[in-house]
Amino acid sequence: MEKTAGKPDLRSALFICACFLLTSTGYLAWVYHIMEMVPFRTADAVSMVAGYALQAAGLGLFMAFLRRRGGLRRRLFNLSLILHMLCLIPAVMSASLLWTMVFGGLLNLQCGMIAGCYLYTLTSWTGEENSAITLGTGYGISILLTWLLSVAVGGSAYYTRGILVVCLLLTVLAFCAASSVRTADPAFQYCQQLRVRLSLRRSGTGSQPGVVPSVLRSRSSDRRSCQ
Repeated sequence: MEKTAGKPDLRSALFICACFLLTSTGYLAWVYHIMEMVPFRTADAVSMVAGYALQAAGLGLFMAFLRRRGGLRRRLFNLSLILHMLCLIPAVMSASLLWTMVFGGLLNLQCGMIAGCYLYTLTSWTGEENSAITLGTGYGISILLTWLLSVAVGGSAYYTRGILVVCLLLTVLAFCAASSVRTADPAFQYCQQLRVRLSLRRSGTGSQPGVVPSVLRSRSSDRRSCQ
């Protein structure tokens, strides 16, 4: 019997949508800025080759970091969002081609880091039967919204400073969506329960002596991720 597709996990889909919409908007704003400074073929080569290569490198950096310090992935995601916004400003506003390239490169690295985070979240705790439709839902909505943004104001939205305001709002949305996903993450729920048990044990009101230490011994890897 063939498996039927499950329902999308709405929290994860919103998280993916917010992140992909943010990174694609920033990326397109950077590309359009380059097109104002260099010939189209050069801009196409820079954005489609160098840009995507740096995004892949960012994804690889995220995975390397995850192997060494997996418990800090949420902090890494927050840092990537902040750096993405900070790099975006000079990447789309600078009159210097050199600085546009430099900060654009850093911008694309952060795009890869952010992608690594939401893909890890999708594969780590979204069920196998729900992961594909969740990813498709998040991507589909973000692509539709990207198209609507591209045709706004006669197609010139990416050429205005207002795109920075849009990206700032999307950054806030990504922060909020990440918090929503985090509270639904089983690992986060375990950490919350563990902290409650530790608090009860220290106050002497725990249910049974020795229960918390056994939990700590059996879930030592999860305990490190709670720190």
